Amino acid sequence: MKFSYLGLCIASLAACSDTAVEPRPPGATVYDASVRKLQLEKRGGGLAGDPRPDVVCSSNVAKYTLTTAGHQLAWDYCQEITTGDTTTRTRKAGARALEDAEWAALEPKLSTLVVSGATDCGADKVEQAVVVTTGLGDVEYGDDFYACRDRTKPYIVGDALDAVLGALRALADQ
Repeated sequence: MKFSYLGLCIASLAACSDTAVEPRPPGATVYDASVRKLQLEKRGGGLAGDPRPDVVCSSNVAKYTLTTAGHQLAWDYCQEITTGDTTTRTRKAGARALEDAEWAALEPKLSTLVVSGATDCGADKVEQAVVVTTGLGDVEYGDDFYACRDRTKPYIVGDALDAVLGALRALADQ
């Protein structure tokens, strides 16, 4: 049987594409020079639960995508405005390049996204996650607030995840 060099290379790449990217070990930051993109999400749930089906959007659901090349931030979240007894909700989506000063202030917060070794659980927080993309692929890390649910998954220290989500929301609101 005869194989071409190109065919062998393509077959090797196809085999490698099914290989899962290993998560970082507990105590390690997930943000370093190899990161191309971070997608941080609030996925709903928590003690308050999600709003009625007739509500426009939920403040428990949001997605922020941070691309390191060009320091791009994209967002999609629900903005709540309460006036007296009335709360209105509006979905906000957009994108922009962060200014150098904004990026410089954000990077130390990103470095606090550390893999957790926690194994306990809470029961009243919005479910959150971060997907880290490098040249090797994607790894999803959950919020360690719910670390007892599935010990086969990697988790991020929840307080750091909360802080970065808050910083990205503030940048999106500008």
